[in-house]
Amino acid sequence: MKQKLILGVSSCLLGNPVRYDGNHKRNPYIADILSDYFDFEVFCPETAIGLGVPRPPMQLYLDGNNTRLAQVADSSIDLTQQMQVMAAEQCKQLGHLNGFILKSRSPSCGKQGVTLFDYSGEIVGSGAGLFAATLVRAFPSLPVEEETMLEDAALREDFIERVIAYAASKPPI
Repeated sequence: MKQKLILGVSSCLLGNPVRYDGNHKRNPYIADILSDYFDFEVFCPETAIGLGVPRPPMQLYLDGNNTRLAQVADSSIDLTQQMQVMAAEQCKQLGHLNGFILKSRSPSCGKQGVTLFDYSGEIVGSGAGLFAATLVRAFPSLPVEEETMLEDAALREDFIERVIAYAASKPPI
């Protein structure tokens, strides 16, 4: 029997209640269909840095040219360094993956379009979540998409083709 390719997946997308509010964002396509064809390695950056469930919500702040991760209610509770250190360490262990599906709009996992705020609470732009940015920098050719992109049949097919091509291009372990 042929071994399935391995995808990293944001834990909440598989129905694990790891979000800040104790809920999940289970995605039926990923959990019920892709799971027939791929093995998953689940990951939640927030719990990986020791945050509990539930926990205060976080958001991204633009501080000069730097993106910071801090709590919404108290932006002085900054988790940027913890997230960056964990993400860099985690990426050292992800070379075996063939792709990654991230949770959109997440301040840790959003690949793009995550709202950036200034410290007065005004929206000042958009960017990538801290874990997602580290992942993409560490593995620039790794197929990485958000779950919302997989709602479009053509984009979904393209992602799967890129995962297969990426796996085929890697040297055997």
